[in-house]
Amino acid sequence: MKLSFVKTAYIAGLVATLTGVAVQARATQPTVIETPVSNRPSAIVTEYKIAPGDVIGISVPNFTDPNLNSQVTIPPDGRITLALINDVMAAGKTTSQLQQELTKKWNEYVVDPAVSVVLIQKHIDHVTVSGYVVHPGEIDFRPPLRLSQAIGAAGGGLPNGDLHKVFLTRSSGDREVVDLSRPDLTTGTDADVLLDVNDSVYIPEKRTVVSVVGEVKEPGSFDYKDNMTVLELLTVAGGVLPDIADLHGSSITHDGRVQPLDLYALIKNGDMSANIKLIAGDVLTIPEYRSRIYVYGEVRQPGFYLYHPNDRMLDALNGVGGPLPTADLDKVNLIHIAADKKTAVFEKIDLGKYLKVGDVSVNREVQPGDSLYVPSKSQKFSLRDLWIPLQGMNLLSAGARVVGGL
Repeated sequence: MKLSFVKTAYIAGLVATLTGVAVQARATQPTVIETPVSNRPSAIVTEYKIAPGDVIGISVPNFTDPNLNSQVTIPPDGRITLALINDVMAAGKTTSQLQQELTKKWNEYVVDPAVSVVLIQKHIDHVTVSGYVVHPGEIDFRPPLRLSQAIGAAGGGLPNGDLHKVFLTRSSGDREVVDLSRPDLTTGTDADVLLDVNDSVYIPEKRTVVSVVGEVKEPGSFDYKDNMTVLELLTVAGGVLPDIADLHGSSITHDGRVQPLDLYALIKNGDMSANIKLIAGDVLTIPEYRSRIYVYGEVRQPGFYLYHPNDRMLDALNGVGGPLPTADLDKVNLIHIAADKKTAVFEKIDLGKYLKVGDVSVNREVQPGDSLYVPSKSQKFSLRDLWIPLQGMNLLSAGARVVGGL
């Protein structure tokens, strides 16, 4: 025998003989409920590796200590604690491998222990469903499991849950967004994706409004309606402020992304490609014009023109209705006001060359804050004709000087 004196004394107190108590040991050991082999795939018997959450049965029928006969649930760290021996790593081993290891360890205390290790119940895999569902939490994973089935197992989405954007995070960390808003079209199709162990499903809150901020008559948030468009949103917001709204510089936060939206093309030119369909949560932003071109003299609507990048003199003239028949386009004055408002630089431009011979070089580019003065053919131009309106618009301060010819 391999037993030391101490070990012999210990065992002598537990057993009288190792041969006469086998029947009694079998009668007193806990009942082990083993899944019939016919109901278990052969891979579980021969290949399956024990994992956390599994339930295994361990018995040593030729040993009377009941502590050696137990039913154990594998803890998260995979280690199990048994009588006489230290903790044993069970996870990652087959039942045969664990049985061999326990036999070796217990062999120091028992002569040829007949150790038996069986898989009673395989752990149940899970997927997690959270967010705006009736019963958030873990649900059992039994393949094949589709996304809609997992949501159904969690009680389905709440009324304020947004099934347009269901977030699926794979166990690998990869993320995708799935639209399950039309179950009649997606259930059972490739769009209703198959889930895997430890996947996570999140249903966000449904945002039920669309918003418009900036230069409209009634900025704010409004109830979203199916198939709502940009024009419909502008209508409920009272329309844009015509002299302030920068239609070219507008943008929309659509489906979480900010993108430019040329409202000028939509409203002024009827370009319906800009009349996009909205979804709940979209935000339309219409900024204020901060740059103007001032046009005076022989034009139809003297005042200011809202500047756009790369605009030229004729753009400014057309922006105020165009020149009158009395306009002298051969002597148009382009005035640039310095930032300190103390210097006005005048330049006489012969726009007639553009109209007569197509000389595009005379159609000069304008800058924010520039002014144009179109004189009359029948009346000689005087600086006084322009000085007073420029000062009245706070474009020139008292005592300002003039640079350039008139």
